[in-house]
Amino acid sequence: MKKRLVSFILLLSIICSLAIALPQPVASAASVNEMTGVLRSVYGFNTTMDRAGMLNGTLSLLSMFPDGMVKEMTDGYRARGITSTIHEEYINPWVTGRASITSSRLTITLADLEALIHEVGHAIDWYLGMLAGRRWISSALPNFNNGHRYGGEYHPDVFSTPYGSTSSAEDFAEIVDQLIYSPDYVRTFIRSKPNAPLTQKYHFVMDRMVEGFRVLRSKESAFPRIFMAPPIVFADVQTGSVAINAINWASSSGIVTGRNDMFFPQDNMTREQYALVLWRYLSRPSSGAGRGFVDVSSSDVAFEAIKWASESGIVTGRGDRFLPRDNMTRAEMILMMYRVSRLYGKNLSFDPSALNSFGDRGQVPAAAREAMLWGVTHGLITGRGNNLLPNDPVTREQVVLILYRYVHGIGR
Repeated sequence: MKKRLVSFILLLSIICSLAIALPQPVASAASVNEMTGVLRSVYGFNTTMDRAGMLNGTLSLLSMFPDGMVKEMTDGYRARGITSTIHEEYINPWVTGRASITSSRLTITLADLEALIHEVGHAIDWYLGMLAGRRWISSALPNFNNGHRYGGEYHPDVFSTPYGSTSSAEDFAEIVDQLIYSPDYVRTFIRSKPNAPLTQKYHFVMDRMVEGFRVLRSKESAFPRIFMAPPIVFADVQTGSVAINAINWASSSGIVTGRNDMFFPQDNMTREQYALVLWRYLSRPSSGAGRGFVDVSSSDVAFEAIKWASESGIVTGRGDRFLPRDNMTRAEMILMMYRVSRLYGKNLSFDPSALNSFGDRGQVPAAAREAMLWGVTHGLITGRGNNLLPNDPVTREQVVLILYRYVHGIGR
């Protein structure tokens, strides 16, 4: 629910202005019908609204969501016997919008257009939770407020107002409001305050919306663990770490786990561990018999991951050995990601000159050269100074950071 505080004087002035307001021009039936049809066909909402200005504003605001997201949500509701409706109705002086859902209807009630994106945020929260059959996104939203109370106005640093109640569902909807309505502000805020509590909330909500629609659209039974828990705090990961958002994402989703309260960010990652990371990220795809390796046992924790990776052409091994406990090199890591992208039909374009600025480009293994060109072109791997260090072992921190860049870039 979207709230605002209206003083008695302001309320009185509104009442008086309504009493003396001149009649407004009436929109043509054709224009209203046309916009109503677009609202239904493009976004999946029925409506009783008959004001052209309100309909036009509604369409403009819904168009700001990622392409197809709103329609995918309303189609999903409809497949479960739930119709989606937007209508205009005065609620009270303090409430500009309201969303509600029953077993047969999602209803978004607007007294003012400013509430639309906020209320659609609630609908997204409910929808992805419905697909999960478990918890809403907002119930997993980390409490970064440090006890501050939150109401309906924007207070970006602490979400604090002198009125209202603390509610993770309201936090979620308000963040969606800011992400969609004020993307330039959000980008500026994240760049200028990378370690602020609100920045962590922004990343948390963006990750869950994107991952939820990406994964659940193709496999509703596999609800991604990214929604299931707040970021895990590790004693050996500094707040200012360049990889903190990536580590939060990977650990919360169960892609890379720590031990007790330690993540061991600087430990090298082995070949079997990296196969397991990719397998978990891709929601544990099944495989057939797979290629057998003499040094991989069915009792190994990464057995299914290695079997899938070999069968899918992600890894080839060396002869009849996989060398599971050898350190994964930077070149091998990017090569496996490149093969995953090819398997799933992602962007494989690259700049042929992308390696020219690196003094050690000649050390890139021939088999991995195209993959490294691709990785550098798309900003997945950046090197250190003027060296790419392709044959250096890759650390756990580097693995999750590069996978995080992939997920938020060409891996979408």
